Amino acid sequence: MKTRENNNKFIYMGIFLVLLILVIFIFFTKQKPAQLVSTNDQNIQRIKELSEASLSSAGYPDEKSATEARKEICQLTARPQAERDKAVAAIRSLVGDAQVSVNYSCSDAFYDTIDDKLVAARTETFSVGQNTFLVNPTTNHVIQASYRDITNDKKIFTKSEIENLAKEFITSHASALGAINLDSYSHESNQKGNMDANYFFTWKGPKQTVTLDPPAVTCSKDIAKTTKGIYYQADGTPCFKTYEEVRQPLIQMTFNNHGQLLNYANSFEGDIGREISF
Repeated sequence: MKTRENNNKFIYMGIFLVLLILVIFIFFTKQKPAQLVSTNDQNIQRIKELSEASLSSAGYPDEKSATEARKEICQLTARPQAERDKAVAAIRSLVGDAQVSVNYSCSDAFYDTIDDKLVAARTETFSVGQNTFLVNPTTNHVIQASYRDITNDKKIFTKSEIENLAKEFITSHASALGAINLDSYSHESNQKGNMDANYFFTWKGPKQTVTLDPPAVTCSKDIAKTTKGIYYQADGTPCFKTYEEVRQPLIQMTFNNHGQLLNYANSFEGDIGREISF
């Protein structure tokens, strides 16, 4: 008798578990399906749409529409504010003003419609007044600076004095520019003008082979049919892609004869991207 009661208990318990599992299954299957596309993927899809629209036969109807589309791409490709603040700190350190207003414009990230992928930014564009700064988002180092807010200064420096100013500028701003040892690079200098001269200083590193991502595309009817990797556009124009290139990294600086820095550029951290402003 007890055995039959125990068997009944096991049967009821089994039925209960089956019903419980069935209820749980029905509950979850009636929930809203999970989003298969993350916010980031949605951003990439929108960037792709905007990029393809700009390359279509119709394109954007006017310059204003094209600018608005570019601004939207800038917003979608921007790093989080906390990350961009590191770049802002570097620029403030470079200009010597911890409170100066630094405005973010855009990064040069873009959608490669040929290889169907988003190409990460090489640089981000910031501005302080009329001065612009390009920052490497990987290191948060300023790799290009263009100074347009130039004050009148009657003091005249010699070429040797200005070269010392250039070296001091780099060594005294290691946190903003990166640790750079100019003594390990070859050096050359040039001068343009006499009374109101500009001085150009260049430091060259060893040549190196770099990978191009995306690859450089060359299209021309003059390309030989025997060219390795040749392919043809819809109109029959032959093209080929270059995946590697030998380059020589440079640091270039331009000063006026008043000792004021006009331009700074450093390609030791990779290609310098495009300045993008509105």
